[in-house]
Amino acid sequence: MNSDVGLTTIQKPKAKKTGAKSKPEMKSTPREIPGNFPYTTSHGVLKQILQKIVEAERPSKFSGDFLNTVLGFSGGSAAVVPPILKRTGFLSADATPTDQYNRFKSDGGRSQAALDALRTGFSELFRRNEYAHKFSEEELKDQLVAITGLNKSDSIIRAIAGTFLTFKSFFDPAKLPTPTKSHMRTDENSVEDNAHGVGAGGDERYGGKIGLAYNINIVIPNTDDPNVLNAIFKSLRENLLR
Repeated sequence: MNSDVGLTTIQKPKAKKTGAKSKPEMKSTPREIPGNFPYTTSHGVLKQILQKIVEAERPSKFSGDFLNTVLGFSGGSAAVVPPILKRTGFLSADATPTDQYNRFKSDGGRSQAALDALRTGFSELFRRNEYAHKFSEEELKDQLVAITGLNKSDSIIRAIAGTFLTFKSFFDPAKLPTPTKSHMRTDENSVEDNAHGVGAGGDERYGGKIGLAYNINIVIPNTDDPNVLNAIFKSLRENLLR
């Protein structure tokens, strides 16, 4: 099983020379798993390397020497990790640590970087459900079965699920950024604003004080008596225009 690229093997017959007759011989060829998920069976090693990434200084290149000498991991179980880090966005194609790698090293950015790793490496899961990171282990395996067509007991399903859960173990939902509140006004906000004079003739520049404008329609009686007109305008001046 190639745990770097999500491939396993099946057997196909191959002719074998045995004199006059030949008998079929089994040959291993890769079988691609739908979903193209990165995975390893050595979840413990993956988790330890991720933890070491947090603690160690960022290298210019995530080379085999860095993995062996600085992080202290060697052997086949460690060799599959760099390809997984590329598939999940921690490393570029030439093994240069990315900004996501840097954020993973920080306490404040680790949760989002780990979630980004899941969304990048397991994009088919998130295409089907944007909250795939909230799946329980059983829900995760059910989704993987639906995508790959493999049996739930298949070792590859366990390997993919375990790799997913390893990255998930590094983020705390409470530390994930929350969506910014909409600046659009709601009915509730409008009611509250009106209570402070905003939106009902008030102006926020003046502390929300109410500013009212009156339109007064005056009906003048049909009269030529100046005393009547003087009385009307005197009343207006004394009662409304002060």
